[in-house]
Amino acid sequence: MFYFNIESEGFMDFDYGELRKRIKEKLGLEIVFAKRLGMSKTSLSLRLNNQLHFSQRDIAVALRVLSIPEEEAGKYFLRAKKNDWEEFL
Repeated sequence: MFYFNIESEGFMDFDYGELRKRIKEKLGLEIVFAKRLGMSKTSLSLRLNNQLHFSQRDIAVALRVLSIPEEEAGKYFLRAKKNDWEEFL
């Protein structure tokens, strides 16, 4: 499920805590993950800190790299930060 706030014309922030744990578990370092996605550490950091959004391609590659089944993608990429829920409901 993807959320868009029409009133503020912005996207809610996502909690990538589970994704960070999976990266550490499978690859050890975020820089390794960034390289596997074909991006710099800075680009990955911007995405993990909600300054940029993950593209569909980024997510598809990440699922493969981290051995995440498609049906579990939401657990890692679509978990809204708790403080954003009220604004978007």
